[in-house]
Amino acid sequence: MPKTYSNTYIFNQYPDYEKKMFGFIMNAERIDTSSNEFKDILYDFKRRNVSNGLLKIITSKNVVLCINPGNSLPKAFKAFVAKDVKQDKKYKAFIDVTDCISFKNGAYVCSRIDWLVSYTINAMVNYIYAVAENKLVGNASVLKDGGEAFSRAFSYVIDRMYKISTVQQLRHRIEYASAIYYQVNLLGKSLDKNYDSIKANAMRIADIENKDAQIVDLMFKDSDFTNIDTFVSALTRVFNFKDLKTSNVIAVWMQAFGTGTVFALEYFPAFSAMLTNTYVGGYLDQQLTIEKVTGTAMVSFSKTILQIGASV
Repeated sequence: MPKTYSNTYIFNQYPDYEKKMFGFIMNAERIDTSSNEFKDILYDFKRRNVSNGLLKIITSKNVVLCINPGNSLPKAFKAFVAKDVKQDKKYKAFIDVTDCISFKNGAYVCSRIDWLVSYTINAMVNYIYAVAENKLVGNASVLKDGGEAFSRAFSYVIDRMYKISTVQQLRHRIEYASAIYYQVNLLGKSLDKNYDSIKANAMRIADIENKDAQIVDLMFKDSDFTNIDTFVSALTRVFNFKDLKTSNVIAVWMQAFGTGTVFALEYFPAFSAMLTNTYVGGYLDQQLTIEKVTGTAMVSFSKTILQIGASV
């Protein structure tokens, strides 16, 4: 079964999240994307020309655009998949467009078409991940470019706290460990079944020498990659970081990349959103920092995601 938000450490620290999502599904106003009132937005959406498949997605019966003034969802949940408890009990992708779509003079108006494009891509990824997970996590670019982007982003956060960039060997070891974490925790690969390939992929991503990688392997346990909390605890144990706590890593990550990216530390659709939001260019997150840190890996990853979406 594919991972869900409720399987993450971070989600379980805030039980109100589930209540908010349920309330949103039940109470938000749903937009009829096939209506005349919505056609101007569809025209602008099509003109944005990010991917041919997106127009089909935004008008799909499996995608629900919602407005809920006064009770919009946190940035991290602008697109999510859940059972439609209000209507037919089927799984659908919900998009909270409260912050970019309003109803004026008898028609829907979109103030930020880039945001709507980003939300639609995120809904697409969430839905594919829920129903055909391997189309995403089994892709070579998602593994390589995604792993590179994640390990760079994670080491950047640790560097802001402990200046690891001044010790190249330490930085490579952190990136190697985080590349393993990305494959195990975000892509769902099993260390028992795929140990050799996970290690080989992580070595390429981190550009680390075999001897250094072996040292890291000896110091980590399989259980260290269970979630972000166990991983940060392992980093503290292995690398002797003083006062390194999960809450600090999460805080610095959000400060660096944006509050809406918090689940990118544990959940693949959220990590994908962090990169594709930057690619689209709507400044939903800390776009300039993400661009600087993830570089060309972000571009290659995002193009692949759009190709997967079009094919699925």
